[in-house]
Amino acid sequence: MGIECRQVLAYRNQKPLKTVVQLVSQGIAESKLILEESCITEKHFINEWNMTKYMLNGESFAPAFETSPGNFDFFVSQEYFGSGGVNENEVFISQRLYQVLKENRVKGLSYCPCPAVSYEPRQ
Repeated sequence: MGIECRQVLAYRNQKPLKTVVQLVSQGIAESKLILEESCITEKHFINEWNMTKYMLNGESFAPAFETSPGNFDFFVSQEYFGSGGVNENEVFISQRLYQVLKENRVKGLSYCPCPAVSYEPRQ
């Protein structure tokens, strides 16, 4: 799938863990998310960084993309989310990566589905 990973060091001895890795995002989605006002609890524009930060209510699926997000299996949104001093891009995975993680019984993850959207083929 072409997803890079990094070693994770144990806190106590700073040696690499044998069963834990950190995946590296393949990129930023090519499409913006469809953020409906009914799903947003807070919206802040941060002048210093020229960005808008959102906080979602979490009462429904993760937002869908306006168009195809690209050919990534592990990627982040263009938009920023968080409260207080936290500003993070939302992490997304493809259905293909989800199946691989599920088949290999990878632990410590939680998933929030996105609605399926049909995109027009690119020309």
